[in-house]
Amino acid sequence: MPRCPMAVHAGFVIRDVGTEAVAYNLATDHAHLLDARARKVLAACDGSRDLAAISELTLLAPEEAEAVLSELTQVGLVSVPARLAAAFDRRALLRRGALVGGAAFAGSAVVSILAPTAAAASSTAPPATVSPGTSGTWINNTGSSQTYTVTLTGGGGGGGGSSPTGGSGGAGGRGVQVIASITIPNGVGFAYYSASGGAAGGAGTTGAAGAGGAGGTNGTSQVVANTESGSGGSGGTGTAPDLGGGGGGGAASYLYPIDSVGGLLGPPILIAGGGGGGGGGTATAGTSGTDATTANSGTNGPSPGSNGSNGGGGGGGGEGVGGAGAGTPATAATGGASGGGTNSNVNITVNSFSAAASGTAAAAGVAGSDGSIAFS
Repeated sequence: MPRCPMAVHAGFVIRDVGTEAVAYNLATDHAHLLDARARKVLAACDGSRDLAAISELTLLAPEEAEAVLSELTQVGLVSVPARLAAAFDRRALLRRGALVGGAAFAGSAVVSILAPTAAAASSTAPPATVSPGTSGTWINNTGSSQTYTVTLTGGGGGGGGSSPTGGSGGAGGRGVQVIASITIPNGVGFAYYSASGGAAGGAGTTGAAGAGGAGGTNGTSQVVANTESGSGGSGGTGTAPDLGGGGGGGAASYLYPIDSVGGLLGPPILIAGGGGGGGGGTATAGTSGTDATTANSGTNGPSPGSNGSNGGGGGGGGEGVGGAGAGTPATAATGGASGGGTNSNVNITVNSFSAAASGTAAAAGVAGSDGSIAFS
């Protein structure tokens, strides 16, 4: 019978709790609850005893002692000879429901959890504000459900560029502002994506067309349940020399539900769509971009920017990937859907909701206002 080397205590803090124990791995922040069987087997692994001796000392059947030892091996508390490692790995996978000596092995002897780090445990509230164009996550580790008022604002569309012949570009559309009360249970959280506004369209100059403005962004792009990244579309370049470029569309701001380890649980809880960019101008002023829709739905739209008379088309606003600006006369840029949010079925409750177009439209040649997210 092969020897069983002693328990590996380095890197663990072990505390007895009655006949059981808790072993905390300082390197991984995992805590392991050892039942009475696992505590006795761990104490018996002193490097001098083989499996038969451990079974005799702990008064466990050899098969049960081996199963418990396999579990201790899986979490790094005990090491076994290399030639036995594969067998122990297999036993650990089969331990639930396995028959041991003609009777079912009574559940796991070792239960592991990811303990919250000091930083996570001290997190009592989400950030007060989120910078435009950035994203992040927050988990409720307070020990109880928490209710917050959240204000999401979508980015505004940029104003179209002007023409040197005197025509101004169109104004940018406004993003939606959503104000909601949400209740988050302990151990659940959300990912947030804060929108930036679209850039202004470039002014046409003598002999050269203005460039289209870039669309707004909202940090890390996310694709879940067929929902796109919410970027604003870029404005189109002026279609001929002297013509202004279209403004970029504003991005959408989002709140997604996540589980305790940061995995996305489903569609957005709240969406604040971005406004469309204004069209570029000629001697006739460019058409203004469309405001994002305000209804309580994540599928309203489209929210297109419009092109000026022969100028560059304005970028479409998010939600969804905003459309690129049109480069031909009388063709509007198609934006993605944009709107408010929907209630969630993943443990986060939306208690109240309101949405409306927000802010002042960007004038010709001016970037759209940034979106934002604030918690209180």
